[in-house]
Amino acid sequence: MLLLISALLGAQDYPPLPPYKDLPSFGQGVQRTMTLLAESSPEKRNKVRILFYGQSITEQKWWKLVTEDLRKRFPHADLEVENKAVGGFASQILSRVAEHDLYSNPADLVIFHVYGANNTYEEIVRNLRTRTTSELLIQRDHVTKWPPEKPDVNGDKGLWWDHLMNDVFLPDYAKKYACGLADVRGQWLDYLKAHRLEPKALLSDDVHLNDHGCWLMAEIVKRYLVSKPELAAEDT
Repeated sequence: MLLLISALLGAQDYPPLPPYKDLPSFGQGVQRTMTLLAESSPEKRNKVRILFYGQSITEQKWWKLVTEDLRKRFPHADLEVENKAVGGFASQILSRVAEHDLYSNPADLVIFHVYGANNTYEEIVRNLRTRTTSELLIQRDHVTKWPPEKPDVNGDKGLWWDHLMNDVFLPDYAKKYACGLADVRGQWLDYLKAHRLEPKALLSDDVHLNDHGCWLMAEIVKRYLVSKPELAAEDT
């Protein structure tokens, strides 16, 4: 099924991401999970549980491409992957159901993206990191409109909020709670500029991803799911 999804997306037809640069943030905050995957062998099949969480963007099929990639790279791991995203649930509502979804049966790694209020977003992150042993990879938002070069509080309120969440709150939460931070936004912008695409070229409506967008989201997230022994001591 996963192979069929990959074929249907036609990844070979999409322009490639800009040249790979091994940024320090690749692998940050997820090394306990990545070490379990990397050290799995036919004799020792480490059990690893990964959970995708958020709302409708996370429900889209890009997460299956990430799962397919992990299974290919770590064939000896006993890998269990779930997606408990709930479409339409912003952070204000998701924070209520997270009690059951996240804290009662914690995963080794949670890959997380949600829109909504920053205080309830932080509540989810804080509870996950203080009440469980789960590692957390936070995703910055993908691009739906060109952001201004200089964000202006008196300008477009939506773009100003995008700036606050992606450039202020999310990096702060990642640092404060020792999480990984996937710079989806920055790499998305690089991709659009490199191939002279408009943001709508990767969308099916005003915010959801089309097949091209799903492929790009998967390719970006995969860059952060790497084993780096030099980072392992920092993530313990």
